[in-house]
Amino acid sequence: MNINTNYSAMYNSRISNLNSGLNVIKNSTNTSNDIFSLAKDFSLMRTSGYRSLVSSYYNKAATSLNTQVSKPKEEESSINVDYREVKEDATTLANTASSLYTTGDKSLFKVDSEGNYNTKELYKAVSSFVKDYNSAITSANESDNMALKNIANTMISTTSAYANTFKDVGITIKEDHSLAIDEKKFMDSEMSKVKSLFNSTASYGYQIGAQAMSLSSTSVLQSTYGSNGAHQYSYGAIFSSYM
Repeated sequence: MNINTNYSAMYNSRISNLNSGLNVIKNSTNTSNDIFSLAKDFSLMRTSGYRSLVSSYYNKAATSLNTQVSKPKEEESSINVDYREVKEDATTLANTASSLYTTGDKSLFKVDSEGNYNTKELYKAVSSFVKDYNSAITSANESDNMALKNIANTMISTTSAYANTFKDVGITIKEDHSLAIDEKKFMDSEMSKVKSLFNSTASYGYQIGAQAMSLSSTSVLQSTYGSNGAHQYSYGAIFSSYM
């Protein structure tokens, strides 16, 4: 709202009323009072006081709107930190998953001249995936946002579908939906089964990677909204920008 524009409009309106009032005074039975009233109006408009009153009015309106719509700064800060944690955990998981489903020269599933996989490197990568997966679904489910919780639940459902395959490579799903990995069982398992789980665009790892990216981008979008779905505008700042 442009205070300068509104001040000019109100000033012109008052001048118009003043002129009309002068014409009315000619036929008025209370001439002295009418003249005094109009003189006060004219004096007020010629000083900076009238502009101050108008500015004060709109500042109060801005403060009122800001109080009604915006959340307390402490709560906004807490919400933003909460969503930032979800974004960081989801992004980390997406990167870890990507390292597993990457093919070609950079693939972790390359074999040596004797056709053997580097099981230590693969265990390290899958262990990181398990840890990052657990962090991502935990931070999303601990947030106050249903959109993030829904994506986490989709990730949990996707994971549950692979429960039997996980057992073959030493991975288990716990009661709280988090993953656990047994190093010995993993190292003793067939790496071709691990590869089928993580190293293709149709694999479990690729699906979770895509869902993690969705979780990350959604957390950025949702971070501008409060738990009640209201956008975090600061109306006081908006009004001030027009002063």
